[in-house]
Amino acid sequence: MFGQLFNPWKRLAPDNDSDKDSLRGVHIIAGLGNPGSKYEKTRHNIGFTVLDQWTHQESVKFTEKREWKTLFAELRYDGQRVILLKPLTFMNNSGESLHAVQKWFKVRPEHIMVLVDDTALPPGQIRFRSKGSSGGHNGLKSIIQHVGTEQFARGRIGIGNKPHPQADLADFVLGQFAPDEIELMTQKVIPDVIAGVKMWIGQGIEKTMNQYNQSK
Repeated sequence: MFGQLFNPWKRLAPDNDSDKDSLRGVHIIAGLGNPGSKYEKTRHNIGFTVLDQWTHQESVKFTEKREWKTLFAELRYDGQRVILLKPLTFMNNSGESLHAVQKWFKVRPEHIMVLVDDTALPPGQIRFRSKGSSGGHNGLKSIIQHVGTEQFARGRIGIGNKPHPQADLADFVLGQFAPDEIELMTQKVIPDVIAGVKMWIGQGIEKTMNQYNQSK
């Protein structure tokens, strides 16, 4: 299990009928991965791992929402409702779950952030984007198909690429991080991702990209 994580989030009171009208908006943060202990803490599941560490630090629990095929948690930040999702559909069908939640809460695509692994980026590098293609990522492909647009934010988290051309990419992404990579993810990358999502909610995607998209 990854170590303890600096938490930049400010907790507000639990949801109740009296505070719903005061919230300025709803944001969905979907961390992508595959369910089950077989895939826990693999490179491909870095989106899940970010949300696991975040909720652990906040003492917030995920609950299963079978009607949406997802694990669901909720926070408040800057007067806004923040919904955290870990789809249980497996990576390639992530859009089915996300779209169901989006419809229920009537969330605009520009208020959705998807956290995914990226083999085109070295470990430790982050790229936030306001929109874009799937880049060959099957989880993003599914979300674009179900949501019906590419106009949602994403946080791409570098996991590096397979060690040599003949290596199997699936084996690589479904493998565990090396010890030095775990330390990097725990101490630097995961805190930066969470802080970046916070900045996106409070200040917008442009400031977030300017702050976190620098080469490390």
